Amino acid sequence: KLLKVLKNVNTYRCLFLFIISILFNIFFMYLFYDGFAQYAMSRAIHLGEIPYKDFNMVSTPLFPFIHSIFLNIYDNYLTYTIINSLFFTLIYYFSSKICPKYAFTIILLICLPYFYFIAPSYNLLTKLLIVIIIYFEKEKKKDFSIGLLLGLLILTKHTVGISVMLCSFIYIRNFKNIFNRFKGLIIPLLVFLIYLIFTHSLYDCIDLILLGLFDFGTKNVESLPIIPIIALIIFTYYIYDIIKNKKSKNIYLTYYALGGLALTVPIFDINHILGPIFLFLIVIFTKLDLKLKINTTTVNILLVVAYTMLAINIGTTQEFSSFNHYKFLPCASDFSKNMDNVIYSYKKKYPNSIIVSPYAPLYDTIADKKITYFDLTLTGNYGHLGTQKIINMVEDNTYYFIYKNYNSKEISQFDIKLCNHIIKNSRLVDSVGEYDIYYYVKK
Repeated sequence: KLLKVLKNVNTYRCLFLFIISILFNIFFMYLFYDGFAQYAMSRAIHLGEIPYKDFNMVSTPLFPFIHSIFLNIYDNYLTYTIINSLFFTLIYYFSSKICPKYAFTIILLICLPYFYFIAPSYNLLTKLLIVIIIYFEKEKKKDFSIGLLLGLLILTKHTVGISVMLCSFIYIRNFKNIFNRFKGLIIPLLVFLIYLIFTHSLYDCIDLILLGLFDFGTKNVESLPIIPIIALIIFTYYIYDIIKNKKSKNIYLTYYALGGLALTVPIFDINHILGPIFLFLIVIFTKLDLKLKINTTTVNILLVVAYTMLAINIGTTQEFSSFNHYKFLPCASDFSKNMDNVIYSYKKKYPNSIIVSPYAPLYDTIADKKITYFDLTLTGNYGHLGTQKIINMVEDNTYYFIYKNYNSKEISQFDIKLCNHIIKNSRLVDSVGEYDIYYYVKK
């Protein structure tokens, strides 16, 4: 049996993608801002913190909860990376069951723009659950099982989960089937509701993942104008395909890919459009299967060469810290040149302190501190009218490490008003690395 498995070329492809994902998640972690932020959340749950109550999240919590379980085995970013690499590999595996001839080519193509598709975040698990649901639909699995997966998808990213759920119900139409899917769907949602009630975090959850979306969408400026146009073109094609080919045996692909377009909302950037483009390519390649005459082996070899060249190009322009330099991170990225001095001041010289920075989750993890609402100080990330809320959380007799470039466009969502408030009501006491240190005394 083992020899049969080893002879299967798909096994080698899975192994290749798994290794590629691990390497890029470790060596190029600085490309994926969400990576260490999501790891910090997973670690916080592992340490007993309550999502929404003790720290802010803007989505449902299945992704960090899964990771927190594995952190019980080994609390390190490497564990987080391995599980994410498994998610990525499974995305390919189930895609190969849906579109056998071209799945490997598609996954290589979609990863080339700086490998954002591999980026560790709840979006990765979201994409995995979508392709598993599509596979279940193709194999005509029980409606209850599909409903259960839809419920897990809602608990991973609620905006996408609800969109995919509606498309699933519209596709199936039959009331009995919809009811059976709903029965499966409601189980994980009821478990989550009981958890929120038990931890007294129901209102905080509603505020952060629903009410806060209004601030999140209106204040976000990372969106690129071309991305909504791409999304609109794909959307138009899906509607056309559903109307014209509603009796096609593969039309279920179009319905689920249509639901997957919600991945772009509310941030229309490259990272968020790659998921919908990936689903779009699966739809197109599946529909054109009989007409295409592509030598996929040659294409795949060229793409792997492109991977290698791009990796070399990125690697030669960056500086990396050594492995195991920090307790919880196997590798620190190039922005950490002055990290040692900052961490020493943060832990020893000014122990009653808070870092206000795009990289606060990274520093708090290394310093082995619990995370708070100050770790993700992004506008729209702490509920409706959240900036005033976070300003009210600023405490007297506390040292605040303010990122010197907080007013730049490095992180466009970074809450400038919060930093200005702290600086206005504080006195500058020190400067270390990329941070000015202010002692806050409210006037």
